[in-house]
Amino acid sequence: MVFRLSRNGSGWKPNVLAQMSYEVGNPTSAPFAFDRAGNIYGVGNGSSAGTIFVLTLAQGKWQVHLLYSFTGTEDGALPTGVALGSNGVLYGVTSEYGEYGVYGGTAFSLSRSQQGKWTLNVLRSFGDTRVGDGYSPYGVVTLDASSNLYGTTFTGTNSCCLSGTIFKITP
Repeated sequence: MVFRLSRNGSGWKPNVLAQMSYEVGNPTSAPFAFDRAGNIYGVGNGSSAGTIFVLTLAQGKWQVHLLYSFTGTEDGALPTGVALGSNGVLYGVTSEYGEYGVYGGTAFSLSRSQQGKWTLNVLRSFGDTRVGDGYSPYGVVTLDASSNLYGTTFTGTNSCCLSGTIFKITP
């Protein structure tokens, strides 16, 4: 479930916003992203590879909408959070799979067409040892004013050590 805590005298009172469906799965511990309309974007553990969802408020009730369900192949698996760009596009990373296999991961964008359909675009597959950019991206990505995407990987260029890398993807 997704809930909000409200001050109640000297304590806090939970207010359930939405119960998640099996298809979307439980929200992960990743931070949410919020748009100007108050919609809440997050990642869930639905399907075996993970999901991206949005909560929208309609007539006083929060509705859960599945935006994308990862396949665990070329698109990656296990998203670790999303960031919302000023252009309305969601950006994020998956910590596993992609073009180079289970220990790769991807950086992606998720955008909505004029018809309202959400489409995922893999911006980068990690894990190509010839490139040396690390693998298993982790955490939430950050965007700068020029829409450059910054993030970190759990493992660096030397697979024996958990050294990690910092990456930048330009639009």
